[in-house]
Amino acid sequence: MTNLLAAACCPESAINMQKKNEVNPEDYYWVITVTERSKETDTGWFESLLGLADEDGTQFVPVTAEKFEAETLLRLLPPAGHPDTLRQVEAMHKDLVRQQADEHGFNIYLVDGAGRIQGRIKS
Repeated sequence: MTNLLAAACCPESAINMQKKNEVNPEDYYWVITVTERSKETDTGWFESLLGLADEDGTQFVPVTAEKFEAETLLRLLPPAGHPDTLRQVEAMHKDLVRQQADEHGFNIYLVDGAGRIQGRIKS
């Protein structure tokens, strides 16, 4: 059901803002990240953005405007395929999300906590 989209880690400032829950919605989206052991080496970890596919099979990164919506969506996802896989909600700068989506051919869709598409941000 899920496709992984490679992504860089959030800038330290984004992580600090997330902990304080003081994310400026004009600059940040709430995303679900997936962290798993690197498939290429057993020595490190690989972080990616969660990617999904819509009813037409178009791959997209789901983003939310509110943290609670991303947390709700996270709870609705089927279990990860491997026990060493960690999914979590993070704030990520909009420019970084767009850059990663562009590099990997994903669209960006605004979704609600149930995963319903509210609008296309980047097609």
